[in-house]
Amino acid sequence: MAGLRLTGAEALTIVAAAALLGLLVAAVNLAGMASALALLSAPATIELPWQALGTTRAVCALLATTSALAPAALALRRRPAELAGVRE
Repeated sequence: MAGLRLTGAEALTIVAAAALLGLLVAAVNLAGMASALALLSAPATIELPWQALGTTRAVCALLATTSALAPAALALRRRPAELAGVRE
């Protein structure tokens, strides 16, 4: 079914965009903190927990896809005319 594939692709695209924007916001915040610590003569190295970030992204992708595909599959079980209440 093309409709379910499109719905799944949209859910995964939203998760990817959200992950990218979240990393961008976190990078700006961490860069500000690193520069503030450098001014205090306490330079800090920034290390991100990539494994935890990857696991979180995978779980979010699974939840988003499941929560998008379940109602879409139920909605696609009927003909559109029946869903609209139109009789043929």
